[in-house]
Amino acid sequence: MIKRVLIVSALLAPKSLSQLTLMDWDVLIRQGRRANLLARLAHLLIQNDDIDAVPSAPRFHLTSALRMVERQDVAMRWEVACILKSLANVGMQITLLKGAAYVMAGLPTAFGRTFSDVISSCRRASLLKLKAS
Repeated sequence: MIKRVLIVSALLAPKSLSQLTLMDWDVLIRQGRRANLLARLAHLLIQNDDIDAVPSAPRFHLTSALRMVERQDVAMRWEVACILKSLANVGMQITLLKGAAYVMAGLPTAFGRTFSDVISSCRRASLLKLKAS
């Protein structure tokens, strides 16, 4: 695999990772971390029952990234629950967008996804009502 596109190749063909050297794994882990795709790769490897074939050092990084995403998932669900609870008091509804929407809907694109905040949208009239209260 060409090293500059290693993460793309790995995501498209996870079975090809069995051919990687430890140096290749080092590059792949760095690329995956930089692109916030390391947990996604770990999820694919687990889904395909290939995680045990990964050498121990890179596997540690992959499983760590997956644990971080799992913690983010719990935190995001808690944050959404708090937002919905506080907005229910004023009768306001929101629409979740991007990562939060994927996770709350249980969509496959949510698995291994990293994000930093909950992005939502609401009607302008509702926002003005909230500001006035």
